[in-house]
Amino acid sequence: MEKEMFVYKDLKQPKCVLLVNYSFDEDEPVYLFSNYEEAKKEMLKQVKEEIRIAEEENEKKQGEDFKVKFEEDKVTLTEYYSDRDDVTTWKILEVRN
Repeated sequence: MEKEMFVYKDLKQPKCVLLVNYSFDEDEPVYLFSNYEEAKKEMLKQVKEEIRIAEEENEKKQGEDFKVKFEEDKVTLTEYYSDRDDVTTWKILEVRN
């Protein structure tokens, strides 16, 4: 079964998109938003959940087992493993007509 790539939030004209990229998965969800603030709020919500999973479920320590880099419109979470690094990137882009 093919994965759906776009998540619509009943928008007529999206103004921003939140792109999520996983180095360890082919899934690349795209979320559409009517404004930047909604996109930023969703991005931070998803980042917070991934940090919770890393710390509570995977028993990792920030700074040792994973790091989070915050930029204006982008967040990168890198989890360190003995044989690889798993990177998740969230990025907000403006939709232009």
